[in-house]
Amino acid sequence: MYRRSSRGNVSLRVGLSCVLWVAACSGSIGDSDEPSAPDEAGGRAGSSGGTGQPGSGGGGGRSPAGGTGGSIVLPSCTQAPNAWPALRRLSTDELANTLRDLLALPDRPALELPADDQREGFANDAELLRASAAFVSSFELSISGLAEKAVTQRSRYLNCPVGKEDAACVRGFVESFGKRAFRRPLSTAEVNAFTGFFTKTKNEIDAEAALSLTLSAFLQSPEFVYRNEAGDKLDGYQLASRLSYSLWQSMPDDELFAKADDGSLEDPAVLRQQALRMLEDGKTRAGLSAFHRQWLSLDRVDTKTKDSALFPSWTPALAEAAREESERFAAHVLFDKGGSFRDLMTSRTAFVKGELAALYGLPSGGADWQEVELPASERAGILTRVAFQAGRGHSLNGSPILRGISVMERVVCEPVPKALDNVDTSNPAENNSSNKTNRQLFEERTAPQLCQNCHSTIDPFGFAFEAYDTAGQYRREEKGQVIDVSGTIKGTDVEGPYDGPVAFVEKLAGSAQAQRCYAGHWYQFLSGRPLTDADECRKDGLGKASAEGMSVLDLLDVIVSSPEFTSPGRTAP
Repeated sequence: MYRRSSRGNVSLRVGLSCVLWVAACSGSIGDSDEPSAPDEAGGRAGSSGGTGQPGSGGGGGRSPAGGTGGSIVLPSCTQAPNAWPALRRLSTDELANTLRDLLALPDRPALELPADDQREGFANDAELLRASAAFVSSFELSISGLAEKAVTQRSRYLNCPVGKEDAACVRGFVESFGKRAFRRPLSTAEVNAFTGFFTKTKNEIDAEAALSLTLSAFLQSPEFVYRNEAGDKLDGYQLASRLSYSLWQSMPDDELFAKADDGSLEDPAVLRQQALRMLEDGKTRAGLSAFHRQWLSLDRVDTKTKDSALFPSWTPALAEAAREESERFAAHVLFDKGGSFRDLMTSRTAFVKGELAALYGLPSGGADWQEVELPASERAGILTRVAFQAGRGHSLNGSPILRGISVMERVVCEPVPKALDNVDTSNPAENNSSNKTNRQLFEERTAPQLCQNCHSTIDPFGFAFEAYDTAGQYRREEKGQVIDVSGTIKGTDVEGPYDGPVAFVEKLAGSAQAQRCYAGHWYQFLSGRPLTDADECRKDGLGKASAEGMSVLDLLDVIVSSPEFTSPGRTAP
């Protein structure tokens, strides 16, 4: 293997000099049992401005099994929704998916990068995804390793024998690989620059080094790391990228490139045909999994530890399996079954393996994932899964406050008041030897009227889930007492009493407010920006369609058929 020279280090340190932004700061989700900020994933940053195209109705829905067909047309909006961002750094998820597809890797590469900053749980916000110094350095190391391994598949890139790398062969590689890496044809100047770099490196070192370092230079270029959707009008290549990253979280495939090449993708009818094709492709699972993992912060469970004496089976591997189960569940219900928001909230289908089966009260599973049905009286939908429940629990006990805040903010989009200063935010179950249940301890802690001003609203959203311990296991009794899982919601369209977690999530499944909230989160996720007042009309239309039974795949079809989807991006002020 060659020794890498400094001459070959064409890195993001130089390539990103004109677009390097100061990294944005974001809050992290703590374990305090008080709402410390308006959002559980950190404070909301200021909204972006910008103007969009004149408002008009969106496209119709797709027609999968159980879909709504082409009957859905979004209402016209007197105020146009804001344009989508013009420049977007790929998220870590998107980078890993793109590298897998571009380099034809068997699996996503493990990229050791700084965590993407989040806004309201989503890690693809264009304003926050900056090329920080830490990102640049870490990405350079990851790419260098991938490029060195890629040379073992030389024939995938160079269509000429070793030692015969003439100008035509090198130019062919640069044009072909460069087009896929940059997701557009290279300019003459770019072709000449990369061809010259390859030739110079070959002459100074060897062809193996030239291939590896040229691949590395492509992959560390801002044209790879960023999506550029600026201009007076989106061309076919920009539309192909916007479509593929919206639905697949990865680069365009060969068919999208072909439609961009011949210009047909700029025809709205062809664009929609491609969207329908992509929504039927299994790659859509990646987008569904990424959205639901971020929407509900399912990966919180990955870092949770549980008391080893009380929960001896709890391990990092079990936590990871719990998170993956929820992602598999969402993809199955929404992609395989063409399901709706209601199905997501009420389905009893689950996927288990190993010790995860025991947490669901089932016989221990084997090493492979098995599809099962959970007891209808104990579980319903994604909120009652181990990942969501255990991810909002302490070492000893679950937290009805953290669970309640999550439902308020993420499921019904209800603002949570900020906690009072100098309140006791410690876990009331720590060092407590009484026979009081977890709910009783939290009720006692929040009994003062000053606390009740907030907790009388927050806590009922979490008390239903006292049926699950901090590891997400279902239970009926605690410390010899029947657990109280009843409550009364106020201040939303699910106002009123409930008795138990299943009854509670059934109320959420039928909530117009929850449907609107969910649809709005999808719009935020696809657009890569926070929603503003200008988006309220679009959010209303999508929420109404969802409440009428639209499948989630239909919802995505409608969003990518909307006028703003094909409009040029907005340049940040």
